[in-house]
Amino acid sequence: MLRCLALLLPLTLLAVPASAQQQEEARKLLIKVIRAKGGEKLHKIEAYHVHLRTTDYQSGQKDITEGRFGYRGVEHARSVVGNGLNETVVIFNRDRGWVKANGQVREMTPLELEGQRENAYLAWVSVVLPIALREDFVLSRLPDDIIQNRAVLGLRIAHKGRPFLDLWVDAVTHQVKRQRYRTLQADGKEVEYMTWIGGHKFYDGIGYYTFFTTYRDGVLLYETVVVDARFHVDGRKIEFSRP
Repeated sequence: MLRCLALLLPLTLLAVPASAQQQEEARKLLIKVIRAKGGEKLHKIEAYHVHLRTTDYQSGQKDITEGRFGYRGVEHARSVVGNGLNETVVIFNRDRGWVKANGQVREMTPLELEGQRENAYLAWVSVVLPIALREDFVLSRLPDDIIQNRAVLGLRIAHKGRPFLDLWVDAVTHQVKRQRYRTLQADGKEVEYMTWIGGHKFYDGIGYYTFFTTYRDGVLLYETVVVDARFHVDGRKIEFSRP
């Protein structure tokens, strides 16, 4: 659902203060979403990985790729896309990162590290939502909407120096139906990513997605099928060392 390989410059946004009443209302909604995704089990997750099959429309063709993506908190991410000679591995580990392609390994540039730092933040916060209950996050409500004839409630998750993460959740089931964030590309252009969730399933007792579609500035970017997902209470289950 997120840019797993894109190395973009993050759009630094300051968390705009919300009223105490609005923050409390948003917090109550977030707690309901957490319960819908697994409740206490979600609080215990230290790492997760997903296997995705993605149809990429960026070239004007339907390019289908397989990828495996792992995360541990907001400071660790790994992706393995393709296989064999066409395999590309990207590792982000706090202040260091590596890219392995065509059998060669190189260190990430500072700009690439910032892009991966943003990627890890969004991938973790959008899934392991209890982190957003911390005091350094600011929660607020967004205007509600209708998706496929069902009412959805808007929620914004903000953190100083990171993009706003906007979620719309079903008013009854509290499952996430849509999410949005904006970022700056390396050329300074602001772009918006909007993801529509097509289905939900529980993996290891944690609610995740089965299918989702991502648009960039309103143009179809990816259609993604979730082949598998695994959630771990032991963060050491996923390796983030130099490939």
